[in-house]
Amino acid sequence: MNTAAATITVKQANPPAEGKKQGKVHTDSGELYGVWPKLLGLLRPGATYEVEYTESTFGDGKTWRTISKVRHLERAPAAPASQNDNRRDTAPADQEFEFVTRCLPAMISACMTGSNQDGITEAARMLRNVYRNTFTQ
Repeated sequence: MNTAAATITVKQANPPAEGKKQGKVHTDSGELYGVWPKLLGLLRPGATYEVEYTESTFGDGKTWRTISKVRHLERAPAAPASQNDNRRDTAPADQEFEFVTRCLPAMISACMTGSNQDGITEAARMLRNVYRNTFTQ
C-alpha cells in the first residue's frame, strides 16, 4: 500500500452503497477515490481539496485509491448582500431539499443513520419533518 497526495476538485461524493464500507468520490478530471464515511461529509461538489490517499493494486491489475486525509483549499467568494437575501425568493420545496441534502451527509458521516437504505431513508424523513416544524410554521 502506497501513500500519495493529490489536488482534486469534487464532482460528486456518494455515500457507501448497501453492504459496502466506503463511499465514492468522483473528481472533475474523471478519477475515482474511495472515502470512509467520517471524511465523506467534508467533501462538497465543486470544491477543491488537497487529499492524501493510499493506493492498493489488486491481482487483476486494478488500482484502488482511498482518501485518508482532506484539506480544503479554496473558499467560495462571499456573495454580495443582495444575493445572500434571495433565500426568501426560493421556493419552500427547494429550501427544504437544500436543508436535507446538507444535513444528511453530515449525519451519515457521523454514523447517525442506519447503514442501509431504510436507515438513510428514515433519517431523510426525519430531517424533512425538522425543517417543516422549524421553518414553515
